[in-house]
Amino acid sequence: MASLMADHDEVALGASYLKHCASLLEAGTLDADDRRNLGDIYYVAGLLNGLKPEHRNEAISQLARARDLIPDDVRIRLELGRQYFLSGKLRNAEQEMSRAAEINPRDLALLMDLGLMRFRLGDFQKSHDAYSKVVGATPRNGLVRYHLANNEVRLGRLPDAIENYRKALVRIPDLSQAANNLAWILASHPDGELRSPEEALEITIRLCQQTREKSPLYLDTHSIALANLGRFQDAIVAANKAITLIPPRNKPAIEAIRQRISLYQMDKPYREAGW
Repeated sequence: MASLMADHDEVALGASYLKHCASLLEAGTLDADDRRNLGDIYYVAGLLNGLKPEHRNEAISQLARARDLIPDDVRIRLELGRQYFLSGKLRNAEQEMSRAAEINPRDLALLMDLGLMRFRLGDFQKSHDAYSKVVGATPRNGLVRYHLANNEVRLGRLPDAIENYRKALVRIPDLSQAANNLAWILASHPDGELRSPEEALEITIRLCQQTREKSPLYLDTHSIALANLGRFQDAIVAANKAITLIPPRNKPAIEAIRQRISLYQMDKPYREAGW
């Protein structure tokens, strides 16, 4: 009945009906079947209330009750995690998704979402662990390689990041963010054995051509590659172009590029100190 109400845009009526049904069951002693039936009712009620942002708190409460009644139900965990995410409670969302992944470890889409969630929380090793499981199952998946490399950058594993960015680009040549991240490492890494400004320049030339020199991000990376090849005047031109494309309110980005320009003016390349 609740699904019919939802189909006819009677979400509030359907949620109210299910809430009433749940109250009747809660009043009695619950056996195993009752717990599952009650959990299903709370789950559907949470789905309906979750359709309306103003009812999200009630949806979370109902889904949490459903989870407690049927703790190994993946769909409940996922929907509760989704509602937590929409509420901005990322840590709660990650906990529910982690438990769902433990229950169903073969769900690669869930592992991808979990990896992204952990990355946003700054849990880079845990994010890396999730993506590594997906790579193990789908080693030719370029997008997963890209996410894996992003974590490796944060973890300071630059050789691994370079390898995975390259593998990602083999599978998805137009993955421009992976290309730019790779070029930045190759252009600015302080370790000469990892640095390859020639390769970085090839990448940034292509990126700037593809975007018709309208991306300040790519122009900035391009300037770093140029400077590391001793082409300081060209680097200054590229960096100044990047500044003109950045909104004036983004002062930190503009100041960072200006600091690099100061280095170029002294015939010094930029090297990423954090690495």
